[in-house]
Amino acid sequence: MSWDLISIFVFEFLFVTVMTFRWIILVKGSKYLSAAICILEQSLNIVALSMVVTQFDDPLRIIVFALGYAIGSIAGSVIEERLALGYTQLQIITSISTNLAQKLRDLGGIGVTEWTVLGKEQERLMLMIVIRRKWAVRLLDKIQEIDPEAFIVEMAPQAYRGGYMPQQLKSRFF
Repeated sequence: MSWDLISIFVFEFLFVTVMTFRWIILVKGSKYLSAAICILEQSLNIVALSMVVTQFDDPLRIIVFALGYAIGSIAGSVIEERLALGYTQLQIITSISTNLAQKLRDLGGIGVTEWTVLGKEQERLMLMIVIRRKWAVRLLDKIQEIDPEAFIVEMAPQAYRGGYMPQQLKSRFF
């Protein structure tokens, strides 16, 4: 394989990795950081694209370009998942008898809002927690350990204000 093809792949891979990561950052509300990343993103794009269009009659260049794009999109998503930027909101429906809310509060650094809801057959508790995404896997494991029957919905909050969040963000989850 020629160095031209390797270069096309690498530049397109890097371009799409950065672009995917930038879009995720933008969706999470970091518009200025996203705009700054655009400089690197578009520089990589211009280099990769120019290497293809100058010799557009070579189908292998187009295939390598497309392959770099596809694998770069996966890489950008994996990087963002590993960084776990932002926050996640958990809504948990649990039995009143589990005392799940208090057990989670006892872990420290977790704000839990609870209210009674009516399930199909009985009263249940609805819990709401907003937490850093990087803590979510450990918290979900802990919830399943305490109440394997809990129904959990995870969502991405767009914004939050007040409440326990400012204190929670300064602490470390267990």
